[in-house]
Amino acid sequence: MSQFLEDLRIMFNRELNSYKKEIRFFLSEDSLWEKPEGITNSAGNIVLHICGNLNHFVGAVLGNTGYVREREKEFTTTGLSSSELLLLLEKTQKTVLKTIDNIDEDSLSEIYPLVVGDSTFTVGRFLMHLETHLAFHLGQLGYLRRIINKDERSTNPVSVGVLNINDERK
Repeated sequence: MSQFLEDLRIMFNRELNSYKKEIRFFLSEDSLWEKPEGITNSAGNIVLHICGNLNHFVGAVLGNTGYVREREKEFTTTGLSSSELLLLLEKTQKTVLKTIDNIDEDSLSEIYPLVVGDSTFTVGRFLMHLETHLAFHLGQLGYLRRIINKDERSTNPVSVGVLNINDERK
């Protein structure tokens, strides 16, 4: 596996683990679906959105999983339990990591099979975009949890510790 793919794998894994940690920190099942004034999406909808996004753009397009995205439902579905959201995150994480493990290094410079937002990208660049999109929404999820729980604690979602190459070389 190339260094780039290995690094992407570590980053996707870190962020998806952090999503699970954030969901576990919500104080109630109902709070997962709250939308404070001025907030468009609930925590549950953010999770559904990133799972739909990754299952579509990574799983279906690059991994040929057969996943069919229903984007509208990512923003309209409500009421799933934390256990259901955690299971969805876990399945999405497995799909993303398996797909990355099966990507050939040479394909990173190939054109991503879909035109997205009228734009064309290489596979590598689009994977990098998807990872930053994931991290962007993770930040939203963290702030939303803090607002709803009235809790200032951080879950340390983007810890640099998992990036430590010295741990890998022991």
